Parts: sequence; structure tokens; C-alpha cells
Amino acid sequence: MKPAAPTARPRSEEARIAALEKRLARERLARRDVEQIAERSTRALYDKQQELVLLEAVVSACNESSTEQEALQAAVDAVCAHASWPVGHALLRDPSSGDLVPTTIWHIEHADQFAAFRRVTEQTRFAAGFGLPGRVLATGKAAWITDGNTDPTFARPHLGVRGAFAFPILAGGEIRAVLEFFTAAPVAADHALLGVVTQIARHIGRVVERILAQEQLAHQATHDSLTGMANHRCLHDRLAEEVERARRENSVVSVIALDIDHFKAINDTYGHSEGDAALRVIAKELDSQARTYDVVGRVGGEEFALVLPGVGPDGAFAMAERCRLRLAELSFHGVGVACSAGVASYPRDDPDGCRLVEMADAALYWAKRAGRAQVRSYDAREVTLLSGAEQHAQVREVLRCADAMTPVFQPIVELATGRIAGYEALTRFLHAEPVRPPDLWFAQAHGCGLGPALEAQAIEVSLAVPGRPAGSFLSLNVSPGALLSDEVAAVLPRDLSEIVIELTEHELFPSDDAFDVHLAALRARGARIAVDDAGAGYAGLQLLIRTRPDILKLDRALIQGVHTDASKIALLEALSRFATGTGAAVCGEGVEDIRELQMLGRFDVTYAQGYALARPGPAWPAVAAEVVDEATSEARWGMRLVEPLATGDGAVTLGEVTGALARVRSREDLNVAVHLVERLTHSDCVVVSRVLPDMHCVETLSEHEHDWGSTGEHFTFDEYPATERVIVDQALGQVIRGDPAANPAELRVLAREGFGAVLMVPVIVNGESIGLLELYRRIPRPWTTTEIDQARVLTHQLGSAIPLLPETQAANSVEPR
Repeated sequence: MKPAAPTARPRSEEARIAALEKRLARERLARRDVEQIAERSTRALYDKQQELVLLEAVVSACNESSTEQEALQAAVDAVCAHASWPVGHALLRDPSSGDLVPTTIWHIEHADQFAAFRRVTEQTRFAAGFGLPGRVLATGKAAWITDGNTDPTFARPHLGVRGAFAFPILAGGEIRAVLEFFTAAPVAADHALLGVVTQIARHIGRVVERILAQEQLAHQATHDSLTGMANHRCLHDRLAEEVERARRENSVVSVIALDIDHFKAINDTYGHSEGDAALRVIAKELDSQARTYDVVGRVGGEEFALVLPGVGPDGAFAMAERCRLRLAELSFHGVGVACSAGVASYPRDDPDGCRLVEMADAALYWAKRAGRAQVRSYDAREVTLLSGAEQHAQVREVLRCADAMTPVFQPIVELATGRIAGYEALTRFLHAEPVRPPDLWFAQAHGCGLGPALEAQAIEVSLAVPGRPAGSFLSLNVSPGALLSDEVAAVLPRDLSEIVIELTEHELFPSDDAFDVHLAALRARGARIAVDDAGAGYAGLQLLIRTRPDILKLDRALIQGVHTDASKIALLEALSRFATGTGAAVCGEGVEDIRELQMLGRFDVTYAQGYALARPGPAWPAVAAEVVDEATSEARWGMRLVEPLATGDGAVTLGEVTGALARVRSREDLNVAVHLVERLTHSDCVVVSRVLPDMHCVETLSEHEHDWGSTGEHFTFDEYPATERVIVDQALGQVIRGDPAANPAELRVLAREGFGAVLMVPVIVNGESIGLLELYRRIPRPWTTTEIDQARVLTHQLGSAIPLLPETQAANSVEPR
């Protein structure tokens, strides 16, 4: 009997099974897609977190650095450690050739493996366009090489490295260094890493600028601004160190005091600029005669000094004679250079080592009395150091002699109009013996107790000169101690409305209240108070705060070359802002170049004086009209036209940015203006949005380099309540990473995109919020009041610009941020 045939499944059951299988297949595909999306999102979040960790590591390490080398080493180490690149190196820009030169700043995990590569690198200079560093130098941008063995531009192939990237460090708008990194295997370009190192480079550049400015200030405090040599203070400090070392080691040390004979004739005949040029050449020649560990300094107008460790009397005399003969080979405008020198040695001449400079000076004046152009060693039988009584007698003789002091006057020009606003009274000791510069006479007078008397007589002879032009003021130099004296009080007129009391910083300012009370009394009589060498010297910023000066006089060292020096520009801007905030005027001294005048005018400097305008002379000198015309604004229609000056230094002003915003008519115009806003506010990213009230969101209008949003994208108020409050309540707010009060949604945006803080400012027109300005920075640091005020001003201009932009297409759906 045949087995029964199997029962057939109903058609409906087969269809149901097929449907279930298809459904299961779709669910598997959907689950796989979700898992892939989750994996990509997790990977993207992890990558962003790692980028943030790298950025924070570099920022933290660089901020703790005190030198440029430390900052670059910290950056190289941090990038290598956090990005897992085994080799990193820093190259510095040679200021003379412009090439990149290798340094000892390396990070190498396996020294033996990369020894050949390091050796070749340290023997190579990189001009613009040559090799990986040269490519960065030529373009100013980061560069990547996937495989150095096959890339013809690498310049160092087959030495154990293959993958490489490099990026520039800019300071003051110029490439200062290039950091390069290498690995042993080929590596495809990592655009995310390049984006992070671009931000790293920007921060390192700011750190380097700060360090260079600090180093420059420290150098200025111990070095002569004209020649770059050690100044009086530095030389005395070093001499004390060498004497102490000689005492410990039972050794010797000598001092040479050297003075240029008849140097005043060069200044008087050819001008101060030529005299300065001659002094720089002389300083260079003296430095060429010294050993690396000798100290060469400029201690007066044309007086130099050398400290010679380990050199006794005979060796020092020979050295002085070599210097004298070498300078005798120089000539300026056909006039030869002659000098006199004096020598003193420890322990032969001064067993204590405390009066070596004084003894060398005494030997120098012996050489001058003997006919000049010669060298003399200190000899107690021939040279007698002046006692206090003898110094007192010399100053008394100057006070007794009616024509010992001659007043001269230098015009002080008002930069906005070009008119002479006043004159500074200066004193020349043309008929006093011995011949000395004014500062030495006043120093000697103060040293023997006659300082107030000598200053009072100088003021008296200056005030006695008739004919000062109506409406001009007279600036009188007075030391703080002399200002409180009866002698100075007796010669000052009752009405001081046309007098400026210029406080010199040759001594410490009195710390008691009497000085402040006296300044108030002088102001009540109409006087204005000026502080000489504002922000430097003994008094510094504390003096500015205490005296509340009416005029800040900036030292020539700050003015000279200010149009080409980013650090000086920053200091000038800071002092100008201080003056503006306190209602003071600023005066630039020692101006010798028309470009310096123009830069002073740009930073709200009220007055200027210097050889470019007029030399000090008999009453009452005029100014060079052609120079004034170049420096002042054009006069037309009975007024001065105000035109912004081109900076040439990469900086922008609030006026330039608002001008760019006023010209906005398109998205392209807006993006140009947004870039200027970034530079003005020191932001890493600036976003401009408009408010769509019906959709309860803002829409991005500006374009930017970051990939976290695009033009036309919407950000809802429901997801970002802090943004809503800025728009609805018209409040200014900033969100800072690490602030426990910060909105979590905003913090997530900052963390995801690697930012540390955002400032949000509403754009208000006729009482209605129509837009939003957002300033982002990488560092979690709050914005300053000045930066916030700048942002508020910019939103007023944006209120006119946003309505003029083309309408954007409404989004079909609101995209979350």
C-alpha cells in the first residue's frame, strides 16, 4: 500500500511566512544601519573628544612656558603624545635671511631609529618652497605628505620617515616658526587633525607674542635702546657679580670708561639721527673687540664702559688702547673719531671693588685734561676722586655763574591740527666747568643736596624768556623731590594755567600724602601734570594711577620704529586706552620719522615732539611745515577731515569693522565683515544669524570654516533655551565650559566643536530682536568688558545690515544643532 501524500500547506500560510521573513530581513537591515550610525556617531564624538584633549594639552603646556623655546617644546611634545606621532621638531625663522633653520627642539621616541633623519635635518636650511617646511613657509598654511619616499617635495626621503605634516606659528602677523611631525609609515591626510593643529598654531602664536613682549620689556629695562648694549644699571649689576666672583676665586677684574671726544660737534653739525647712527657703529666696533663674556655698555650720551673679568691693569690698558685705535679708523662725513679712556682694576686700585667705575671715570677725565685721544690708568698720585665737598663746590659755582645755564625749547605739536600747542623747556650747561651733559649735572646736584636749587634756577631762567606765543603752554621738568622744595615753590608763578609740570623719574616718588596734596594744590592754581617716560622707570604704572596725570609722555624707546614693531604697537595701544579712560592726553617724545608720527595719530596720541618736527633751540623754534602736513589730516571746508590710516600690521579697528558692516549688501559682504569681527574680538569663530519668530528659531546667515552648521540652517529655541532667552529677553550672555550654571545644550555644542566659550548678543532694531551675533573662542575664558562693548556696538550696525540681505529659502523642517 502506498504511503499517503503529504498534506499541502494552504497558500495563505506560505504568504504569511514569506511576509514574516521579509519583515525580519528589513528589521535586520534597519538594526545594522542603526548600529552603523551609532558606531559612526560614537567614533565622531570620540574623535572630537580626542581633538579637544589635544588642544587643551597644548594650551595648558604653552601657558606655563616662560620662553619661546619652552612653548615650542611643550607644543611639540603634546602633539606627539596625544596624536601618537613618534617624531616632532621645531624650526625657527632666521630674521636676516628669512629661511627656516633647525633647532634642538625635538621629540623622538626612538632615537636610534631616527638618528640619520635628525642629523640630516639639523644640517639643512629651508628656504621658501624647499621641502615640507619651505612649503609651509611659502604658503603660510599647514601641509601634509602621505609618503615622503614618493613625494618629490619632501627633500629628505629614505631616512626612516614617510608620513609627515607641518604647520606655521605666526607672531605679529609673520611666520615665526614651523612645527613638523613624522612617522615611519605612510599616513593618509587627516583633515580633522589639520583643523586642530591650525587652532593650536593660533594659540601658540599668541603665547609667543606674549613671551616676546615680556622679553622685550625685560631687555629694554637692562639694555640701551639705541645700541642694544647693556645700560647703566645692567653694567653695574654685572660688575658687582664679577667683583664677587673675583673675590671668591682670588682673581682680577677691570673696568674701562671710554668717551668719544667732541661728539657734540657731530650732533650739532649733522643732526641727532646722524649722531645716533654714529653711536651704533661705534658700539658695534667696541663689541667686536670684546670677548663673549666681557660686558660692553653705553652708560651716557657718548660714554661707554667695558667690564673685563679676569683681566688685570696691563691687559685692560692694552684693551682700551686697541679700542681707541680701532675707533680712530672710523670717520663720519669725513670727520675722524677720537676717544679718551680710563682704566681701573680690582684689587690693585680698589681693594673693595666698590668704586671701580668712579675710578675709571676719574682716569678718563684725566685723559681728557691731558689732551684727549689717549688712555690713562687710575693713579692715586695723579687722580683725586672728588669728595662730597668738591662736588658741592662745583654745583655752587654753576649756581653762582649767571650764564652757566642756557634755556632751549622744543615745540610740542598737536597732531590733529599741526599747531604748536606748547614747548618743553630744556637746560644746556654751555658755560659750566667741567663740560658735562645736563643729566650728569642734575645727578651730581642731587647727590650733594643741591638738586632742588639747581632745578629751581633752571626753571627760573626758562620762565624769564619772553615772547612765548599766546595760547601755548610751557612744560617744565621737575623731579618729585624738588617739586616739594621751597626753592622750586619760590620760582613758580601764582597763575599756572599755561604751565605743565613734567615729573621726571630720576628718583623714587615720595610715598607720603604730602606729595599728593601738593599736586592737588598745583592743579588748583591751573597747572597740568605730566609724567615723563610713562609706564617705565621707577614709578611705572603705580605712579600713573597715583598721580592721575593730565599728559602721559611716552619715552623715545617706545616711539622709535613703532610703525614696524607689533610689540610696541600693543604697548602704545594699551597706554592710549589708559589715557582715554582717565581723560589724559598722550605725548610721544623723540619722534624722528614721519611714519612714527602717523602711527601715533592712529592710536589717539594728542601731542608729539622730536627731531622730525623741530630740534630744541633758542626761543621760540618753529616746526617743519612739510612734516606737519604729512602727519595731520587734510583741512577742507573749514574743518579737519578724519580718515583712517592704513596700519600695515594686520590689526583692525572698531571703525574699520563697522565700516565693513555698513557696506554689507550681500552674503559675500557679510562674510568679509565677519572675518574682520573675528580679528577685532580675538574670536576663533563668529556666527551671524537672523531670527525667524514664527518658527521659533534662528537661521544662520554667515559662512565659516567649521562643519557644525551651514548657511540657512535653523536652530530651535526649544532645544537651546539660553539662545531663546538672549533673543526674547534681549539679554547678553556667555556660556563658558566648566561653568556649573551653563546650559547643558549649549555646553554640548561647545564640547562637540572644540570651543571653550561663546558670547551671545542680540541684534535689536526698534525694540525687536531680529538677529543674533555669536562669538566663539577655543579657550574657556570669559570675554572682557571691552570685548563685550565692541560686540554690542557691532550689533547696532548689524541691525542695518541683516534686513538688506537676500531672503533665504524657508527650511522644510527644522534641523537640530
